[in-house]
Amino acid sequence: WMRDTDRVTEINETHINKRYLPGLQLSENITASHDLQGAINGAAIIIVAIPAKAFRLVSHEAGKFIQPEQIVVSTTKGIEQTSFKLMSQILREETNSKHIGVISGPNLAKEIVAKMPSATVIAKRLIC
Repeated sequence: WMRDTDRVTEINETHINKRYLPGLQLSENITASHDLQGAINGAAIIIVAIPAKAFRLVSHEAGKFIQPEQIVVSTTKGIEQTSFKLMSQILREETNSKHIGVISGPNLAKEIVAKMPSATVIAKRLIC
């Protein structure tokens, strides 16, 4: 899901995200969408990869469609400036998911797409 319809079209037509990953070919299995609800409905795992400054707003909007059994994973580093909360705490507050996870580590999107070695820590907590 992306807000920018021009970027959605660009990715679907060229499989390149010229703004964030210029020159790197994305898998043809990736389909970008401007429809948040459509992107969330039926997804087993939802990966939230957005800047920290927009995290709560987008999580709130997405939370309207996220079901308790769906796994929601944050890749966003940092804390919310106003509350000092972690992104996983915001997901807990803004979504109905009972499965909140975090991916973190010394990795960069450009390196991952280029299939370079990287390390990642993945954590998940079941919320009862």
